[in-house]
Amino acid sequence: MAGEIAVKYEITPEQIEAKREQYAALTVDTPAGYEAVRVAIGDCRATWVAVEKRRVELKADALSYGRRVDSVAKQLTGLLESIEEPLKLLKSTVDEERERVRAEKEAANRRQIEEALQKQREEKEAQERAAREALRVEREAIEAGRIRLAVEKDAAQRAEFERQARVKAEAEARELARLEAIMAEEERVAAAERAEANRLRLEALKPDKEKILAFAATLRNLSPPKLSTVVAGLALSSALALVGDAADYLKEWAADA
Repeated sequence: MAGEIAVKYEITPEQIEAKREQYAALTVDTPAGYEAVRVAIGDCRATWVAVEKRRVELKADALSYGRRVDSVAKQLTGLLESIEEPLKLLKSTVDEERERVRAEKEAANRRQIEEALQKQREEKEAQERAAREALRVEREAIEAGRIRLAVEKDAAQRAEFERQARVKAEAEARELARLEAIMAEEERVAAAERAEANRLRLEALKPDKEKILAFAATLRNLSPPKLSTVVAGLALSSALALVGDAADYLKEWAADA
């Protein structure tokens, strides 16, 4: 229009259209493509900021000139926005997928920890039931021996039976004390396992491979109680073998991960 003041920016609509054509073919299928989209978004934003800065400079001269400046700036920023929004949409698809994968890995890790702890709890409960049953059988045996002593008529036999009963009672009392000590040690181990479980939850943010290796080392370093009976020793050996197999499996998994 005649008499219209020319509004000059550092970039023209034609240059912006050239950017549109340049960036329209970008994809996020590869890390390089994702980085190119990120850079393109930054370029759009930087150009937008430059337009806004120039608009403020031009508008300072007069209100009427400012309206013209605003109109051109709106046109330019609108064109830039039409380029930026599709690029942001492309980038968001990759970002959302990365967040979904991360959340799934964390959930799977929590499930593995809970399953391992549940197995430990079940094994401990089975051991406690076996110990309680052994105590009950021993107490019944002690009571049966006392009844037999009461019905003996022969004084000599009664005296001998009483002596034997005392010896047996003392041995059984020692065994009872030993079993109680075992149960106390198992409770201590259980408390330590609970503390370890809490530590594992706190370390849940560490990489999965590192946490798997740490857990395998924990299984390998379990301190078994000292036992005095063959039956208990066999049961404990079987359990430790299973734990060792689990630790080996975890180490192999981490090595292949």
